[in-house]
Amino acid sequence: MNGHLTRRDFFGATGIIGFSLYFSADTEAQTHRKTNKKAPAANDIFSVIKQDHSEFLKTLNRMEHASDPRTRGQEFTFLRQSLLPHAKAEEVILFSVIQNQNTRLKAEEEHYIMERIIIDMKNTQLVDERWPAKLSVLKDILDRHLREEENSIFKMVKDFVSKNQAAEMANRFVAMKQELQGAVQ
Repeated sequence: MNGHLTRRDFFGATGIIGFSLYFSADTEAQTHRKTNKKAPAANDIFSVIKQDHSEFLKTLNRMEHASDPRTRGQEFTFLRQSLLPHAKAEEVILFSVIQNQNTRLKAEEEHYIMERIIIDMKNTQLVDERWPAKLSVLKDILDRHLREEENSIFKMVKDFVSKNQAAEMANRFVAMKQELQGAVQ
């Protein structure tokens, strides 16, 4: 190992507190949008995650079409504060059920790549000419990942969980995501 602390090592060693330190929130975003909206009715893990995915894609589209850098920044902060807790909760609640190790590891690595892009974007000024390119790459990766998750991973997980288990997973997912969002804010 090169002495670099991996995301997995960091979260394993520090838990939610580490998550909040690693992904500290901008105060501007706290006034823009509240990410602790009333949680959707948790029918099952799949519908809850799909609803989040839909919101992420809408937010990316608003970012892409925003002419005002301040608006784009507010949307980005919302995305960052929503997507990162969502990804961590998915890894713990959903991905842990995946029996195929290669599929699980690939999904986790895609999350890691998206997180790295988000961190890079956070550290890049919105008016930087590279920011829109980073946004485009994030959107492409996220869009492909979401489709793969909904079309392949969901099917794999459905083979191993009952409807009651899927509902319980949804409740745990929502609770974990909200706890992580609370730590970020």
